[in-house]
Amino acid sequence: MRKGAAKAIFKFKPTLANIVIGEAYVLLPTFTSVPRYWVSDRELADEIRRFKDAIHVSKEQINRIKSKMCRFGGDEHLKILESHAMILQDETLFTQAANIIASQRINAEWAVEKTLNKLKLAFADISEEYFQERKDDIEYVGRRILKNLQGSGELNVDGLERGKKYILIAHDLSPADVASLPRDRVVGFITAVGGDTSHTAIIARSLELPAILGRPDIVNLITTGDMVVIDGLSGDVVVNPSPQLVSEYKRDYQRHRHLEQELLKSSHFPATTTDGRTIGVVANIDLLEEASSAIEHGAEGIGLYRTEFMFTRRAEYPNEDKLTENYESLLKMMAPKVVTIRTLDMGGEKL
Repeated sequence: MRKGAAKAIFKFKPTLANIVIGEAYVLLPTFTSVPRYWVSDRELADEIRRFKDAIHVSKEQINRIKSKMCRFGGDEHLKILESHAMILQDETLFTQAANIIASQRINAEWAVEKTLNKLKLAFADISEEYFQERKDDIEYVGRRILKNLQGSGELNVDGLERGKKYILIAHDLSPADVASLPRDRVVGFITAVGGDTSHTAIIARSLELPAILGRPDIVNLITTGDMVVIDGLSGDVVVNPSPQLVSEYKRDYQRHRHLEQELLKSSHFPATTTDGRTIGVVANIDLLEEASSAIEHGAEGIGLYRTEFMFTRRAEYPNEDKLTENYESLLKMMAPKVVTIRTLDMGGEKL
């Protein structure tokens, strides 16, 4: 750990070898409660139309974000956003909410809340990871619809000045929120909830955006205007470092970037020794989304896909279908390169 004055410092497990420095910007919740009120008979048609418009706007927003993400390549993050689009296209969501508006004479927000609670309840007793992820997707989509009913479902980052670098602090960010962040201003983010295998984390890694998820006390440690350093080399987060410390981090960042760029120039060349022997260079990965980075950095295959992390980093074990889908996705990404899959390694040190 470096020496130097700082307001707060804590450790995290780095997922990207990078150093980012930015001004903290705390995102406040756009709404804290769902409005509930009765609707008269003559207002019912307008209320259903208002709900339908919110669905339409939400679809357009997701489609715009998907189009933006296409430039980064890779299937994993697009599948995540596609799952959100499919929920919005599901007639069950629209029909149930519209029926509740009409039959119970209540406003659209209240009806959406009731519908979402019913849908999420259907997943409550199912422990399989796939269904828990769908529950999270429903939560994110529902939040977007509610925001659009009350104004805008898009993340409000109007307070971020152009020409400055920011690290966002939030209770939670959806995968679509992360995909829509202005990359010219946002260099990283920290959230109170989430984990390193969540859909939000996957999107962040695919964008090579430093992120720390699941720090419950983050809003007590950092306020808007603080200077924040996320050091992905050492695993340190420093708040309000001294000018001397900031200079050290900036020098380290420049050295790291220069070295990385120099290495990337030759990353796709054959690894040939001075005596003419060519050695295959492959990558070891823990998660599917890391394969894209391996390809970018010149990997000639996957030397070891450590799939036990699909078990140890999740609350529930993946089933056979989930594993098969995961393996097939990796093989398609790496084809025709060789992939070695370790199905399970559960020694005592991993329990």
